[in-house]
Amino acid sequence: MTDARQPIAWRHTLYLLLALVTVCAPHALHLPWWTVGLVATLIAWRAYVGYAQRTLPSRWLLLLTAVVATGGVFLSYRTVFGREAGIALLVIMLALKTLEMRTLRDAMVLVFLGYFLVITNLLYSQTIVAALYMLACVVFITATMGSLNYAEEEPPLRAQLRAAVLMLAQSVPL
Repeated sequence: MTDARQPIAWRHTLYLLLALVTVCAPHALHLPWWTVGLVATLIAWRAYVGYAQRTLPSRWLLLLTAVVATGGVFLSYRTVFGREAGIALLVIMLALKTLEMRTLRDAMVLVFLGYFLVITNLLYSQTIVAALYMLACVVFITATMGSLNYAEEEPPLRAQLRAAVLMLAQSVPL
């Protein structure tokens, strides 16, 4: 088990970003084009920062981006409340949170936001295909959460996915 204040490793950042992209992907069909572009840019920026070992952006820049994005959501939907505007804000804030991710604790917050965002897909589609995709997203996020707990030698991704499926299968009765 790792310490919650420990800096997050690049491989964990990469797994988490990939999991969050898979979670955000179905929402791209329902979001304005500028929101999809902003989220893609923010996640790509975080991937670059992690890969190149650069410093994360300042809080002021993130706050300014959040305010401008909230204004954009208001202009697009004429409100910041409701299903569409709320999901747009959630996706944007999730992408912004990736640029604040420094420690295991921050990564765990993103994991739980990812779980919540998976559920919001039910507001748009309740088909079997959508449910299977959401189940795959939950397995991937759960495997990512498991990988965050390995500081040194972690099992291969296949073993982590198998463990995630087993844990989720055991939770079905609940």
